[in-house]
Amino acid sequence: MPCCEWKFYVRPPTLGEWETFLVNCDRVRILNFDVRGSQTPLSTDALVQIATTRPKGPIFTNIHTLHGSCIDDTFYPMFMSTSVTELNLCFKATDAEQQRKRLLWDIDTIIARMPRINKLNLKTSTLDPAPLEPFILQLLKGFPSCVELEVPYKCLRSAVVEAASQLPKLCVLWGHPGTD
Repeated sequence: MPCCEWKFYVRPPTLGEWETFLVNCDRVRILNFDVRGSQTPLSTDALVQIATTRPKGPIFTNIHTLHGSCIDDTFYPMFMSTSVTELNLCFKATDAEQQRKRLLWDIDTIIARMPRINKLNLKTSTLDPAPLEPFILQLLKGFPSCVELEVPYKCLRSAVVEAASQLPKLCVLWGHPGTD
């Protein structure tokens, strides 16, 4: 028995339905894509339908906080915005080369589409932080105006701490137990 029921679109939304939905999109400030534990996560099919039928580029133009998972089909660039200043990401353990390349693309996209990040919270669901270290370093290099950084204790390795120490505006470096 599955732990949750996936929600699928029955049909694409019409232009009239989009217009009704878009009326309040500018009021959205926080968007959560971290579907772990959700009872009704959206399917990839639903997100593809949103991407292909939306009548304008960015949907949520005033968003400031984004929660998401990397190497996860639910974290789409269409929801990223230059107004985002706080990013909470959950990295998943992976050894597959294809998934690592996807993660590199995701991080480059995140940096390019959300350049104003000043609060970065990274979670990880891996016991060995070594494979994720290059990606964490890439994020730190991409967000030089980061003021607050939160990472799992096991990821506070010398290279990560050194990179964090070079962030000119960093005021807070938090360590937390992680998701394992």
